[in-house]
Amino acid sequence: MKDLLLNRARLSQWRGWIAREKQASRDRRHFAQECASEWRNFGQQPGTHLRVVWTGIGRRELRTAEQQTVARLAPKTARVGGRTFTWKPGTRSLVDETGVLILHTSGPHYNHEALGRITFPGQRWLQFPVRGTETTNAIMTALDQARDEVARYRRTGKLGNSRTEVTVHPGHPLTDELLLAILISADWLDSYFVRPGMPGVG
Repeated sequence: MKDLLLNRARLSQWRGWIAREKQASRDRRHFAQECASEWRNFGQQPGTHLRVVWTGIGRRELRTAEQQTVARLAPKTARVGGRTFTWKPGTRSLVDETGVLILHTSGPHYNHEALGRITFPGQRWLQFPVRGTETTNAIMTALDQARDEVARYRRTGKLGNSRTEVTVHPGHPLTDELLLAILISADWLDSYFVRPGMPGVG
């Protein structure tokens, strides 16, 4: 009798585990479908539409819908509005010609953790949560210190010919610092999905 009750308890636990796994699987599929729908509707968002285009190793440009380049990023410098900014050696800080801080980056987007942040003078900052199950359905959002949405990002195209599309919320002017922040953070959407042990990851 004792063995029978024990077997029934184990069977009940096993059935409970199966039911939870099935529900979790349904939840994951539903979430993926929601993300895919949001990704497809990305282009319908109001605001200024921009594109980040990779032009070489460590080099990319931010372009308007009319293909006008408004900002450039290289390994050691960034250019926007006719000005050149440099990365302060040994730091993650971008400074102007006189050494004044423009912005500072911190934290990584890695292994499904969105820890990257861009901080500006005056206790202003942007953080970049990601919603999606993979790069093909994910949207990254730039939120400011008031939790207001500043911009949204999505990755399009195939490997080797891909780009990041960005929509800036209508309530936010395209300042030089915002253009730089968008250009710097563009590849964080990709790195969010990088896991330890993936090819090319140390």
